[in-house]
Amino acid sequence: MNRRFLLTLAAFLIALSSVTACSGARTSAARVKVARSVGDVWADGCRLMAANTVGFVVAPGLVATVAHGVQGQTSITFDGVSASVIALDARTDTAMLRVNSNKEPLAFGAAREGETVRISLVGNQLDTSVKSIVTITHTNIPAHTSFQRLGFVLDRPVQFGNSGAPVINDGGQVVGMVYATAADDDQASYAVAASEIQTTLANALAGPASGPGICP
Repeated sequence: MNRRFLLTLAAFLIALSSVTACSGARTSAARVKVARSVGDVWADGCRLMAANTVGFVVAPGLVATVAHGVQGQTSITFDGVSASVIALDARTDTAMLRVNSNKEPLAFGAAREGETVRISLVGNQLDTSVKSIVTITHTNIPAHTSFQRLGFVLDRPVQFGNSGAPVINDGGQVVGMVYATAADDDQASYAVAASEIQTTLANALAGPASGPGICP
């Protein structure tokens, strides 16, 4: 190898190292930003036990979470601060809470099949991937009704209390929200698509406030 080639190779490796370091720094900063916008949701008053889920800020003073955790509940908090339901959609399992919070809102994006994402919990972030993008059909057997929601399957299970956690892409955008573990696959879970969350957010901004609804 001649000297010129070695110098060129060394310069390339230094440049590559710098790019990798910058990319890592951006990823770390994005994770910190997301973590600051996520919090615990506690809801009580309608069931035998209080419901613990996750919520995340999507607009100033507005928090997204799962409807099944807050529906019919009379006492709700986000990060220990009193909150109220202003929009709720049982079809998509999404809800919006109004709360006095200075946490920074997260931006929305769209999930892509096969992409690496992470589930952002309170104090933890779980790496996973989008297994498939699907239209999910849910059936209410007693009522003889069914409904659909847009969402996707994640390539890892979630635990009790993880519902409502945002699913984040590499750009730090919310692409969905976890709401259930897959009943037919113990290594998978379901998330509702960001577009469904955005519809509930739009309803919340348009008003009037819906309230928590009746106890299911």
